[in-house]
Amino acid sequence: MGWLTTFCGCFTAVLPEGEREDYLESVRECIKPALYDAAGKWTADYVRLRFAARLQVDSCLRGEWAV
Repeated sequence: MGWLTTFCGCFTAVLPEGEREDYLESVRECIKPALYDAAGKWTADYVRLRFAARLQVDSCLRGEWAV
C-alpha cells in the first residue's frame, strides 16, 4: 500500500495496530475507482491549501480583535 501508508500515519495512529491493515485495505478499495487507472498506476490526489492571517496591531493594542 506504499504511498497510502506514507500519507495516512496521522490518521491510522489512533487505531489499534491490529486494525490498521484492514482499515487501509478498506480505504484503498474506496478510492480505487477514482485514483487507479487502466494501466495499473495510482494517482496521489491532493490539494494544497495556502492562506495567511493578519492581525491588525492597532486594534489589538486597544483590546479589539479584527476578524
